[in-house]
Amino acid sequence: SYVNGLPVDLIAELQRIKLELNDIDGLQVGDFIPLHEKMEVDLRINNLLRFQGEFGEEAGLRAVRISNRTEDSE
Repeated sequence: SYVNGLPVDLIAELQRIKLELNDIDGLQVGDFIPLHEKMEVDLRINNLLRFQGEFGEEAGLRAVRISNRTEDSE
């Protein structure tokens, strides 16, 4: 159907972390921000939370394994 061919925005949000303002002020191009070992990912479609998963690797590519389907709770 026509609707199935419409483009949508898919956002994979790896993590939200808190930094102190002085840490943010000191960020430079090339700096690294450490992330937690196990990364749970929120997948949003058109900015609505629809899936949750884990960041990993599949066939040598970075990927997200979907672990939960959810309704938007925000």
